[in-house]
Amino acid sequence: MAFDYAKYFGEIKLTQDLLTKKEERSWLLTPPRDGERHDVVLYLGCNVLRTSHMIRTVTAIFDRLGLDYVAVGGPTYCCGIVHHREGDTAAGDGMARRTLELFKRYEPDEVVMWCPSCIYFYDEVQHLPMPVPFRQAAEFLVEQLPRLTFSHEVRQRVALHSHADPETFVVVAGELDGLTRYAHGSAWVPLHAGDIFHVPGDVPHAWRNRSTQPATALVLTTTRRARFFCDIAAPASCTHTPDPEVIATCPDVARRYGHWTATPEENAAIGLRVAPWP
Repeated sequence: MAFDYAKYFGEIKLTQDLLTKKEERSWLLTPPRDGERHDVVLYLGCNVLRTSHMIRTVTAIFDRLGLDYVAVGGPTYCCGIVHHREGDTAAGDGMARRTLELFKRYEPDEVVMWCPSCIYFYDEVQHLPMPVPFRQAAEFLVEQLPRLTFSHEVRQRVALHSHADPETFVVVAGELDGLTRYAHGSAWVPLHAGDIFHVPGDVPHAWRNRSTQPATALVLTTTRRARFFCDIAAPASCTHTPDPEVIATCPDVARRYGHWTATPEENAAIGLRVAPWP
């Protein structure tokens, strides 16, 4: 039986429609308009539309950086890997070349690729010369870290705690110690700018600053975890410490998200002095 491409791509579109509203989408699923030019093409691929909330996250970062970019994806920009996998190699090759032509029409300085399958297909299977330089999205974003500005600087230690959602931290500036638990026990790991520190879900962890200078880290995590941060965050316009009544609501929010928080004694055992959690 022939592979049902209409069903395959139709399911991708259906999932996108379930996850996002039309007015929330800033990415294009159609060819470029005549004369449209951008410095950067953010190439999403097809399957990312199944998790379109992730597109909203990466485009929000691109917006925050003030980049002149266009985000494109969907079947119109398919790299052809699905057809190639199903034995339709001629069709896959034609789609791959057609997508490269669409990139060229934007006259970009570079293409930033989100989808690792697309990178693999162009690089390892097709061996097609790219019309402009390209790199993976994470590589591009790491280079942009010095340009990222934060809405509100928080100068606090992070006491021992855990939650179901995994987190990956990229240290942007300063020196930090990150504590996490391993099979043989807990350990503080010294971290510097550029270091990456991954915390799996439900693993207790904590942070402390190794110096008197501010330290900053970027966290990559789940949408659910992002909602938690939104629920406890002060508005970007807030320039002072929130009122005690506001701070007092944080434990309830944390418990609602299933957080575990250590006691003052448990924190003291790892070298942190903290007040009791309400």
